[in-house]
Formats: sequence, C-alpha cells, structure tokens
Amino acid sequence: MANTTLKKGSSGSDVKKMQQSLIDAGYDVGSTGADGIYGSATEAAVRKYQQDNGLAVDGIAGDQTQGKLYGAQTASSSGVQNAQNNTQNNSQAAQAAPDYSQYQYDPASDQAYQNALAALQQAQSQMPTYQATYDQQLQDLYDQIVNRDKFRYDLNADALYQQYRDQYTQQGKLAMMDTMGQAQAMTGGYGNSYAQSVGQQAYQGYLQQLNDVIPELYGMALDQYNQEGQNLLNQYSMLGDMADTEYSRYQDALNQYWQNLSYQKQLADDAYDQGYNNWYNAYQMGVDAENTAYQKQQDAYEKLVSLITSTGYTPTEEELKAAGMSDSQAKSYADYYRQQSTASSASSSDGRKLSSKETTDDTFGDVDILPDPVQSAAADKLINGLMTKEQARSRGITGKEYNAMVIDRINHSDLSEGEIRYVLQHFGME
Repeated sequence: MANTTLKKGSSGSDVKKMQQSLIDAGYDVGSTGADGIYGSATEAAVRKYQQDNGLAVDGIAGDQTQGKLYGAQTASSSGVQNAQNNTQNNSQAAQAAPDYSQYQYDPASDQAYQNALAALQQAQSQMPTYQATYDQQLQDLYDQIVNRDKFRYDLNADALYQQYRDQYTQQGKLAMMDTMGQAQAMTGGYGNSYAQSVGQQAYQGYLQQLNDVIPELYGMALDQYNQEGQNLLNQYSMLGDMADTEYSRYQDALNQYWQNLSYQKQLADDAYDQGYNNWYNAYQMGVDAENTAYQKQQDAYEKLVSLITSTGYTPTEEELKAAGMSDSQAKSYADYYRQQSTASSASSSDGRKLSSKETTDDTFGDVDILPDPVQSAAADKLINGLMTKEQARSRGITGKEYNAMVIDRINHSDLSEGEIRYVLQHFGME
C-alpha cells in the first residue's frame, strides 16, 4: 500500500512514525523529538536522509523516501525486535499529537464584529444625495433673460400715451372753441376766417404739448423695460444663492457621511482585530493545555512501557487511562517482556547469570553471594539507569518485581562478576 506523502506542515501519527524512524536511524528531528509535527527540523532531517541514501533531495517524504526508511528498518530487525517495533507503532497511532489545522477564527460567529459590521452597512446606506431643487427655476429664468425681446416703443400700444392724447385733444378742442368765440366777439359775433385761424392755432398748441410728452413716455417705457430685466437678474441671483446654499449643505452632509463611514469602518476593523485576538489567545491557551496534557500522557505512556518491558508489570486501569494505553497494547508490551526473558534465559550459558529468590510483595529478598564487589563506571551507569526502591514502592512495584527488574538489567549487561556484586550491594540484594 502506498505511503501518505508527508511534507512541512503535515501532522499526525504518520509524521510521528517517520520521525521516530529517523531518530532510530541516527537523524536529529529537533528538540521536541517525535512530536507528530512536520517542522523545519524534521524537513532538514529528511533532506539529510535523502542525501545520505541517494534519493532526490526535496525535504518531502514520499513513497521512495518512506519505503527506503521503513524498508531499511525491516531488513535490520528480527525476532524480539520486530515485536517491539510492532507495539511501538501501535503506541504511535494511539499517541498522535493533536492536530490544530482545522481551527480558525470565524468572524461570522463573533457577535461584536457582526454588530459593528451591521452599523457600517447601515452607515453606507445613508449616503446623502444632491436634490438640485432650484435647477429648473434657474433654467427657466435664464431662458427668459437670454431670450428676452429687445426694447421697442409703440405709441399706439402705450396706454398712458393714449390718455395724454385724449386729454390734450379734448383740451385743444376746448381751447380752439374758446379762442374762436373770443375772436367772434371782437368782430361783433360774426364768424370769420380770423376766428377759425386763431382757434386752429390754439388746438395745434395742445397737440404740440402732446408731442412734447412722447420723449418722457419713451423714457418711462425704457426704464420699465430695464427694471423688468433687472428684476429677472435679481430673481436669478436670489435663486442662485439658494441653490449654492443647498449645495453647500449637501457638501456638509456628504463630508459628515464620509467621516461617519470612516469611523464605523474603524470600529468594525477594531472589532475584528479584537475578536481575532480573543480567539487566538483562547486558541493558544487550548493548544498549550492540549500539548501539556499530550506530553503528560506521553511521559506516562513511556514510563509505563519501560516498566512493563523491564519487569512484566501489570498496570491498573487508572494507569492505562492516564497513559492512553489500551489493554491490547499493554498485552503486547507484556508479550515482549516475556519474549525478552525467554531469549535471555536461552542464551545464558556463561554460568554467571542471576535469578531472584522468592520474596514477599513488601520486602526485597537476597540472592546468591558473588565475588568481591568491584566499582566501575559501567556499574554506576547501570545503577543510575534504574529507579530507586522508594520510587518502585510509590509506583506499586513489589520487592519481587523490583528484584526481577534489577536482575534483568544485569543479565543484559557486560558487567563482570565483581561489578555485578557491587550493583547488588548497592540495591541491598545480598
């Protein structure tokens, strides 16, 4: 079956399995070890492995890289080691590092941000519009001004002139009759050409007065024409001022709109940032808590594996739960311990291998006496690698189980008989 391609950013049990295989092969995957996270250190280790094994160097663990890595391990493993690898792989699957890739900030569920966004959208919908209330009136007045007829004075169309004409005509007739009457009186009451002549002159005099009024009437008509034009201009100017005021108020409203929009946008941005920061802080706390719990479980798991494989210890349900270990995994480790013990017993032919005497659950028994004790660096190293009696008791390990653990370590060492006696004396087993 093809292996899953792994690269920087990948996480999970497959990554952890590969990391552990790289560690077993002598490659450094970083200070956190096999944590199930494909980071820069893991990528560098993969590149080094690819380079050392004649593979394409790209830092990506595909079929060829994983096949080479796992195949090399399989070829170098046998017997009890295979059993150990199988149980180790099972533990890796059960102890995969938490995968946080599916977590992300969701602004749609952030009520504070949604409220700010709604306020921003409301502000956007309130953009003012320019009504141009006076445009049509201004256009109409403008048309009247530019299309106005030129000044033209028509006497017959001037009502005031008609009044003057009627008045002067009437007065002229009266003056003519009066003058003719006076002339006739002077001649004894008889009409004559003289009387008619002076009467006609009197009449023409009044008509001349009417002609004298015409320039005045023309001026009055021109003044009226000019005043009407000025009134149109004044009205146009007044409407223009009103239109300017209207536009100025629109500009003020528009500026206020943009200011409010900018303010609401800033509030929305701040709400988003605050929501993201709140989420990230909570997310980081969750990540830290899960990592802490994960590492704690990993430590418990590794300690329990060490205890079972070195002593054949049977863990309690609480210990299994705390370590995240299943019953089948615990059984696999116990089987491995028995296989190791059987292999050790079968290979013991040098006459110096030890066995524990019968002991109670609460005391540590004695073993056969050996030659004089010899202290050495190898013996001290073996002693320092084992837990103390107090630590064993605190974990519920009986004296018999503890003796078996010490003896198993001795049987798998290259210590001389004197060094072995030194170790036994140290643990009070003589």
